[in-house]
Amino acid sequence: MAFRSPTNTRVPPANNRAVDVAKQAIEGLIDVQQRRYLNAFMVQGYSGVLYTRLTAGKRCSCQSSGKRIKTILNEDGTADAGIINEMLTGNQFGVELYGAEPDVFNITSPNNEKNKYRGTFDIKTKGGSYPNEHIVESGVGDNGNVSEFDLDELVSDFDTSSFGFSDVSCNVCFGTGFVGGYQAFHSNRQVITCDMVELSAEGNIEYDRRPFHATCQTFRTEIRIPRGMLNIDCFLLWNGNKTIPFQFTLDGHQGTPELVYAKADGRPHQLEVTVNGCWTHMELQFNMSSEQAWFEFPRLTKSNDISLLQQTEPFQIILSPNIPHVQAEDIIIESTFGLPLIVQGTPMWNTRNRHVLGWECQVRPVQPQELYALLPKRGRVPGKSRTTNPVHDNRRGQRV
Repeated sequence: MAFRSPTNTRVPPANNRAVDVAKQAIEGLIDVQQRRYLNAFMVQGYSGVLYTRLTAGKRCSCQSSGKRIKTILNEDGTADAGIINEMLTGNQFGVELYGAEPDVFNITSPNNEKNKYRGTFDIKTKGGSYPNEHIVESGVGDNGNVSEFDLDELVSDFDTSSFGFSDVSCNVCFGTGFVGGYQAFHSNRQVITCDMVELSAEGNIEYDRRPFHATCQTFRTEIRIPRGMLNIDCFLLWNGNKTIPFQFTLDGHQGTPELVYAKADGRPHQLEVTVNGCWTHMELQFNMSSEQAWFEFPRLTKSNDISLLQQTEPFQIILSPNIPHVQAEDIIIESTFGLPLIVQGTPMWNTRNRHVLGWECQVRPVQPQELYALLPKRGRVPGKSRTTNPVHDNRRGQRV
C-alpha cells in the first residue's frame, strides 16, 4: 500500500467563517438598531419641522418674464416683419405715414397714457419707437435715469449687506420657482395664489407685479382639509411678506378653528374669504402625524460679528433616522429656540440596503431678513430660558 501524506497549503483568514454570520446578524438587527437610535432622540431631542425643497409643481408667477415680451409681440403672440428684421440686423424697419404726428411723451414717465409701452420697459433705452434699441450707458432712459455704478464697489457691498445672506425675493415660492416652495415633513401644505381663485366682481389682478397681486373684497376657492389632521400649523393670508386680517366661511358657515377641525374629512369644501385690500397668496398647513422629526443640537456658539443680526455660528446637527431624505437648501425650524436653519451639506449614513441610521448635516442659522424665517413654526416656542429653581419646603412656618 502506498504511503499518503496530506498537506494544507491554503491558510484562510481568521474571520472567514464570521462573514456569513455577521451578514445575517446585520440584516436581523438593523431594524432594532434604527429604533434604538430613534428612541435616543425621543428622550431629550429637539422637535421641529423639516421643510423639503420642491423640485416640481405649479409655476410661480414671479418666474414669468412677460414684461419684455409684451413690448415686441402683439395680441396673437407674434411679431411683425419689421421687429424681426430689427432683431436680425440691428437697424430700424417700418413704415410711417406721411405727415403723421409721432407719439409725444416724456421718456422719464413710462406710465404716461401717451406712452404705448407704458409700464413695460425692462431696460434703459434711448426712448425711440421700439424698446429693443441699444442700452444707454448714462443719461435718461425709457424707465428712468440710468444710474452709474462701480463694479468693484458693488461687489464689495456683498460682504457687508444683507444680499450676502438673502437672495430670495418671493415668499410664494421662496426662490424655488414653484408655488409653496417647500413641503413639510408629515404635513399637508397648501398655498393658494390669487390667480387660482374666483375673485368677486370688483376684483382685479395686477399682472404687472411679481408675484401677482389681487385687490378684491371677497374671493372663493375649493379646498380639501385632509382627513386625520391633528392640528393647524398655519391658516394665514399674505400680502407679500406681511400677514393681513381676513374673515372666512366654509360651506356657508362662519369660519372658526373648531369648524376647520370638523371639516377635516378630505372632501372638497367651498372657502369664501372676505378681505379688504391687496393680497398675494393664502397659506394653509396641517400637521398629519404625531411622529415628528427629531434633532440633536450641540452647544450653540454666538460670534461677535455685529454685521449679523443672528450671530449664531454655523454648526453640525444630527437628525433622527425616521427622516427619509435631506438635501441641501432644505429648511429646519425647531420648536425650542424657534431657530430657522438652512441645510448646507448632508453626509449620508445608511447601510448598503439604504436603511437610514441618521443624518449629520451642516447648517447655518437663517438671518431675520431672509424670507425663509416666514415658514410656519410648530408648537409654542418658549420665550426665555428657565434658570435653576430654588428648593422650597412643603410646610409652612419656621424650619426647626
